[in-house]
Amino acid sequence: MVKPNGRLRLRHQLSDQRGPFAVSPVDSEQLIVADARLPGASSYAVGADGSLSPITSVSNSPERAACWIAARSDGTRVWVSNTGTNSLSLYTIGADGSLNLQGTHATAAYGRTPFEIALDPGNRFLYQLNVGAGNQGIHALRVTESSQNAGLADIGTIGLPAGSSPIGLVVARGLK
Repeated sequence: MVKPNGRLRLRHQLSDQRGPFAVSPVDSEQLIVADARLPGASSYAVGADGSLSPITSVSNSPERAACWIAARSDGTRVWVSNTGTNSLSLYTIGADGSLNLQGTHATAAYGRTPFEIALDPGNRFLYQLNVGAGNQGIHALRVTESSQNAGLADIGTIGLPAGSSPIGLVVARGLK
């Protein structure tokens, strides 16, 4: 919880997660957690007091190291980046907050060791930062309404300068 003065206050701790890695709020009443050890994702209801109540946990095994996460702004879909298997998994989010694994899309042909993912503000493109040695780049994917290939279509990759050490990815609207 963020206090009016900007300080953080611990409201609740996840006790049912084996390896929580990243979180994405869906709205003020729900959040999704990527769990590297499950592997997969879990959904939680957020109470008025900031407490968290588990809704569902869904494994995407045999994928490994579910780390980074990006949710559509309309709260209907979330993607998890599986760093250990160079892939992306798509989950749909039900009206009750439950998750349903739709499929997984292999991305190793476009780079290894996905380190971060981000959706553009219009939910049309997903970008995957790959930091594997000798193959650093940003992989662009078009978001489709299909569940095939985890709702993604590969566009291509742009390489990053030699010697760079990126650790995060932000996609913003209106930059020129």
